[in-house]
Amino acid sequence: MRLSGSPEETAAEAGRLARLAGGGLRLALSGPLGAGKTEFVRGLARELGYAGEVSSPTYVFIHEYPTPRGLLVHGDLYRLGDPEEIWALGLEEYLAAPWLAIEWGERLSGLGDHLAVAIDFAGDHRRITGRAHGPVSAALLESWITA
Repeated sequence: MRLSGSPEETAAEAGRLARLAGGGLRLALSGPLGAGKTEFVRGLARELGYAGEVSSPTYVFIHEYPTPRGLLVHGDLYRLGDPEEIWALGLEEYLAAPWLAIEWGERLSGLGDHLAVAIDFAGDHRRITGRAHGPVSAALLESWITA
């Protein structure tokens, strides 16, 4: 578990995770509205070298951010509930992207080896926790928590 006291610290945690991940990462982000999921992706994008604006894809479902370290796909499943509806977006074509971050990712199954990151309110802070789903994400989670 990591604690964040500001949006900048939340973004910095994502940057640390990207540095540890090296060549790619699959994230399923969860947490209540306003907890910092998009801020987390913003930090990930910055660490990957993306200089443009990073915004929530709530209404368009998916944003693509080309970075020097590969394509970052940023999805948001908030407005979708039915798994068939989610896969009808063509999400399987994005699974090959080296960097994938899906907000409300708990609504999706079939991501393979990925790291589930939950961001919750903890008083004046945000509590950021991870849960590994596979051996690669387990090693990454261990490095992130102990770094």
